[in-house]
Amino acid sequence: MQTDHYEKIKLGKKVDEQIRLLEKQANEMIVVRMLSTSDIISCRKRSTEGVKDVKEGITGIKSAFRWRIADVIWQIEQNRTALQELLAIFDTSLTSKAKLLRKMGNRAFANDLIDDAERNYLQAETINRYDFSLYISLGIIYLFKKGDKRRAFSYFAKAIKYARPESNYHTSYALLHQALIQFDYGKIEEAETLSSEAVDLSPDFAEAYYQNAQYNAQLNKTEKSIVQLEKAILTDRFYCFRVENDLLFDPIREHVNQLFIKLRDQKRHDLLKLLDKMSREHNKLSSEISNLFEESPEYFSMLRPNMKRIEKDLTNLKNQINSGGYFELLDIQKISLIEIKEKQEELQTKFRQKNRKKTFQIFTK
Repeated sequence: MQTDHYEKIKLGKKVDEQIRLLEKQANEMIVVRMLSTSDIISCRKRSTEGVKDVKEGITGIKSAFRWRIADVIWQIEQNRTALQELLAIFDTSLTSKAKLLRKMGNRAFANDLIDDAERNYLQAETINRYDFSLYISLGIIYLFKKGDKRRAFSYFAKAIKYARPESNYHTSYALLHQALIQFDYGKIEEAETLSSEAVDLSPDFAEAYYQNAQYNAQLNKTEKSIVQLEKAILTDRFYCFRVENDLLFDPIREHVNQLFIKLRDQKRHDLLKLLDKMSREHNKLSSEISNLFEESPEYFSMLRPNMKRIEKDLTNLKNQINSGGYFELLDIQKISLIEIKEKQEELQTKFRQKNRKKTFQIFTK
């Protein structure tokens, strides 16, 4: 039985506390998933990264998103600067009553006072029908709190209508909720179409790619599913864990596993190619250092130990690249290669300095 890492996540807490709890429990989930993942994904069973941007809502939590915390994610979304700036446009022409109703609705929603939140949002709607955030809030209430999928779908439709001229992201946000409803009704083609539109509107929305991949997997549209899943993984590698445990991908599981192999092998190929270039550059510099060392050992004795250390680092790194899983290869790209490159640049600088000093002294003799 899998542990529910989000069991403590529920409405009724302050946003800052929600963010802290979500980050903590999402990262605990990553640790657990890492221990059981395939060697293609990770050989060392540890991670140098985690979830850090929960404050950015669904785009920040990315692969750690689950529908069971959709209400809390919307609570966080309501407090994001991007939405606040959009709503400020509406507020310039609103009465104080309309703004107060939305504020009261948001406060009631955050405290899980759902009937009060619903009542305030419905009253606010009669004053300002252009505020798409009201419709998303009502859609989430009817879908996740009251179980009224039909009414939820109609409110998400209103959200899409009024968000479309203002925000591609919030239009996509509502579209994904509509897609979930259609999927629950067994209308997978319709769910795929809605999520595909969300992808088209928001090409940086990783969760939209993932959900579209889910629906395509259920439709046995293997090629599109794998393409969309790859885009999600390239945005956030931890989607590898999610898809490993996602039954919706079982119809195309073999192709998902092949995607993992492809990602690992492609990254390995790219890193080995880059490593070969770095090795050739280092060999060239080492040859110049060695030649000058033989002519004037007093000027270059300090460079040889650095040169040998880099040679050892390059050899060790090649072994790590050849044996690492996808996650290790990403870490090598972000950390190890950069560190060695910095060492090479430092050695090159010291070599030039000492070479100039030697040349100057020879010239002034």
